[in-house]
Amino acid sequence: MRIDPKCLIVLLFTFVSLSVFAVDGSGPPPPSPPPPPGSPIDTYLLVLVVIAILFAFYKLNLSKINKKSPL
Repeated sequence: MRIDPKCLIVLLFTFVSLSVFAVDGSGPPPPSPPPPPGSPIDTYLLVLVVIAILFAFYKLNLSKINKKSPL
């Protein structure tokens, strides 16, 4: 009895694909841990607050200058 080479290739491909699927796992990935304190998002929020405060002072001073200047 002779085994067809095509059959061997199909069996080998099936075995490899099934073994890769079994090793890969079918469950969902674990959840990512929360960011540590001082992470970049905290820094960005702090910079955004500082810029907002500076912009507010700029607008207040600009409105005071506009009131003082004669039209």
